[in-house]
Amino acid sequence: MGVFRFGNAEYSTHFFVGTIFMFLSTLCCISAFASPYWTKRYLDTPKDFQNIGLWELCLYKYRHYKDDLQIPYTGCFWFWTNEMYRFRDWIIPPWFKWVQAFATLGFIFTIATISSLAVAVFSAFRWQWRYQLIWSILSFVIFACELISLCIYGVYSQDRLWMPRPEFNYLSYSYWIEAAALIFALGACTLFAADVQFLREPYDDYIDEKHYHDALPYSPSNGSHLQLTQGRNRFSQYEYRTLKNTILPSRIHILPSSPSTCLESYDSHKLHKSIFYMSMVHFRIPVKLSQFVENKTGFEIGAPSVTTWGNLGVYAAARVVDTTNFASQTFWESGLKDGGSFIWKNQTKGKQYIRDAVDLQGIPNEYYDSVCATDVLEHIANPFKALLEWLRIMKSGGLLLIIVPFKNVTFDRKRDVVRLEHLINDYHNKTSEADLSHLNEILLLHDVKRDLGIEKFEDFKTRSENNYKNRGLHQHVYDQELLYYIYLCLNLNIKIQYTWDYHNLIIGQKQ
Repeated sequence: MGVFRFGNAEYSTHFFVGTIFMFLSTLCCISAFASPYWTKRYLDTPKDFQNIGLWELCLYKYRHYKDDLQIPYTGCFWFWTNEMYRFRDWIIPPWFKWVQAFATLGFIFTIATISSLAVAVFSAFRWQWRYQLIWSILSFVIFACELISLCIYGVYSQDRLWMPRPEFNYLSYSYWIEAAALIFALGACTLFAADVQFLREPYDDYIDEKHYHDALPYSPSNGSHLQLTQGRNRFSQYEYRTLKNTILPSRIHILPSSPSTCLESYDSHKLHKSIFYMSMVHFRIPVKLSQFVENKTGFEIGAPSVTTWGNLGVYAAARVVDTTNFASQTFWESGLKDGGSFIWKNQTKGKQYIRDAVDLQGIPNEYYDSVCATDVLEHIANPFKALLEWLRIMKSGGLLLIIVPFKNVTFDRKRDVVRLEHLINDYHNKTSEADLSHLNEILLLHDVKRDLGIEKFEDFKTRSENNYKNRGLHQHVYDQELLYYIYLCLNLNIKIQYTWDYHNLIIGQKQ
């Protein structure tokens, strides 16, 4: 699926073309619904009947045979006017009322669909498969309603009990405009359905994996899932020796008990007793996130995050939110100033710092009630160094809220989730933020089609080679299971985990 860019906005090609089709369908539907030209007389035929639509009839000196007064009617008349009461039952028989009913339903659904699409054009809703599914269903309902109304009218408009001389008339442009609306609605339905399939596929894969993991047997004797099946998780002989017969779930994120390869604060007994299940994760948007930060002091790494902490009420609920970015000018923000103010909805919430995420110098120990970061951890070459620094400034009992991308729906979908052992080694090897050891992997497996910020791959390569200045690379790829064991490694009490749209969220409490 390609990406269409219009100004600063970016759209999937299916969504953009589907929206255009729906807009054209709306124009056609309105024209057909309001215009009185479903049936029209031929020019060389008697003029008493002129044309008729869904709601209006046009006549010229017409006298109806059932009218005792034989009053001539000239002009266009709405069906429900007083002039039409004498022969209203003839004009709108039961089948015609069904045509009106289905055409009206199609019109209502068309207006609802195009209105919601107009909202989606200016929001992130267009990238969520559930909304694409709703639009696809609505478009199909529109198609069905219009098809039924057209079929009924096409068959019964030739009935001589309704139209005494049908051979003098023909189906006019309003009828065919309604047919065009039907075709455009079907096209929109198909395109939105294709987008659903594209956006839904990663979630299906993730849910399948979830069910697979939860179905695996559990052995109380060694505190592990039996995971060496179906060719998964193949290790070198060295790695097998490192396992020492202790296998953790899924991708086997290993925490060797040797102090030389693990964080000193790691509690191996606690980790080996804690088994991760996908059923621990809530697959929905968190609705009460503000309760964790209400009237408390918070610190955000890489602020602001409008679509997450902003929309989820964190900024509004917190008493103070201080923020930091690694530079005054980044891909995402500009004009930042160390010592400035962080303003949310015209209200000063806290201070703005310019600090690297792995070195928050000048910020006091155990000062904040919570620390949060959205889509930051994956950009850091030495994540444990950063996490320990974040915990340093957080009070005992404080909360660490981290969001990382849900890799199945991002440009990282082809890459493997990093092993915990690798992250621990990065910490002990004192890996710097200038590290480019993952560059070849990223250039090889980066899904350019899903990266809306890339126009030319060569530009992406050049930018990536200069990563220390721009920090655009995703150094590592995470999932909920890895986050779970990272938090356990740091002796954090895990409160809750959520996955929705593009996000994996985990919340843990410092002991």
